[in-house]
Amino acid sequence: MMKIIARIVLCLTLITSAASAADVEMLAKETTVNALIENGWNLTTVSSSDHFITYTLIMKKLFGYE
Repeated sequence: MMKIIARIVLCLTLITSAASAADVEMLAKETTVNALIENGWNLTTVSSSDHFITYTLIMKKLFGYE
């Protein structure tokens, strides 16, 4: 029974860790979120910490958001 549980946990870990992987692109300091939205990007999430603000944007045309 423990082997089955361990295998399930391992599979779930592998599946969820791969789903969060994505290409990250560092932009110039002059780039604004408003300009990206005007150029066809969709703002999906915003998260922050003490030192960083992270914006997650997805290209509308790639996923049919138009």
